[in-house]
Amino acid sequence: MSGIQVSRTGYVPQVRAVALTNYIEVAIDLGIDPYQMLRAGIAPEDLADPEARLAADKAVRLVCETAYRSGCEHLGLLLAAPRDFASLGHISLLLQHRSTMRDAMVSLSKHQAMLNDIVDMSLEDDGETTPFRVDILHGFATRETLELAVAVPFKALDDLSGRLWHPASIHFRHCAPSDVSRHRRFFRTQVQFDSHFNGILCDSSALALPIRSANAHLARHAEKFIDLVSDRRSPSAISDQVRRVVHDRLSKGVATIEQVSARLGLHPRALQRLLAQEGTTYAEVLNDVRRGLASHYLSSSDHSILDIAIALGYSTTSAFSRWFAGEFGKPPASWRRAATVTARH
Repeated sequence: MSGIQVSRTGYVPQVRAVALTNYIEVAIDLGIDPYQMLRAGIAPEDLADPEARLAADKAVRLVCETAYRSGCEHLGLLLAAPRDFASLGHISLLLQHRSTMRDAMVSLSKHQAMLNDIVDMSLEDDGETTPFRVDILHGFATRETLELAVAVPFKALDDLSGRLWHPASIHFRHCAPSDVSRHRRFFRTQVQFDSHFNGILCDSSALALPIRSANAHLARHAEKFIDLVSDRRSPSAISDQVRRVVHDRLSKGVATIEQVSARLGLHPRALQRLLAQEGTTYAEVLNDVRRGLASHYLSSSDHSILDIAIALGYSTTSAFSRWFAGEFGKPPASWRRAATVTARH
C-alpha cells in the first residue's frame, strides 16, 4: 500500500497489540505464512501482550500486505471477529458502569486515545438518528483498517449490551467489495458503502438502551483511574493533535484555525506559535490532511468529484480541481483513472 506516514516531529503513532490479537491464525487460514509477514517489523512475541504498543505504520502495512497477498476483501472483519468488550482494556472498566449506550459511546470517544493513536471516534447526538463516526488518520486509512476500526467498537458495544443493542446501519466511505454477504452477517444490519461517513448509525432507542451493570459511583472511580493512566502516556506532538482535529472537522465540511484551536483549548496565535516550534504551520497541516483524504477518497470510493470537494471543505468542483491539480499535477478525474489502472495491475 502507499501513503502511510510517520510524523515529521519524531512522534511515532502507536496501536495496541490487541488489534492483531488473532493475526497468526487468520493468516494461516488464508494461506499466508504469518511469521514471514511479521519479519517486516513486528516480533511474534509482541502479539502476546494485548496492551503492548506497536508502531502504527508497521501494523497497518502488515494488515494491508496480508489482504493484498491473500485477496481477502474482509480481513478487517476477520481480525475483529474474536474481539469483545473486555478487549477495550482499561476503558472497559468505565464503560460497563455508564447508564446507557449513549453514555458509553460518549466515554469511548472521550478516551479513544487509550486504544490507539490513529482512530478518531465521535458521537454526533443531534437528532433522531445519530452517527457514531469512526475514522482513521490519513496516511493510515485503508479499506482493511477502516473496517477493523468500525468493527471493533461494534463488537465491544454489542457485547456490553448482551447483544440487545441494534444499530440502524453501518456505513463506509469506500466502495463495496465483490461480495457483501460477510459484512451483513458480521454486523447483522444494513451495511452501506460509498456513504458520506464511516461508522455506525443509531436511532434514539438504541442510544437509550440501559446498561445492566451501570453504577454511577463506580463510574466516577473508573473515570479517575483512566485519567491517571492517560496522564502517564507521552503527549503527542501539537502538529499531530492538530492533524487529528482537522481530520475530524473536515468530515463535517470545514476546519478553520479558530475551530481547531478552540477544540484544543488554545488561542489561534498560540497554536501557530506551537506549530512554528515544530517547523510547520496550520495551513501546511490542513493541506497535508486534505492531500491524504483526497487521494484516499478518489482511489477507494465511487463518490463524485463534487462530493469529495465538499467533504474537503470546497464549495465548488472548480476550486477543488485547481487545488488538486496544483498538488498532484493533474485534475482529480485524470488522477482517479490512473489510480484505477494502477490498482488493476
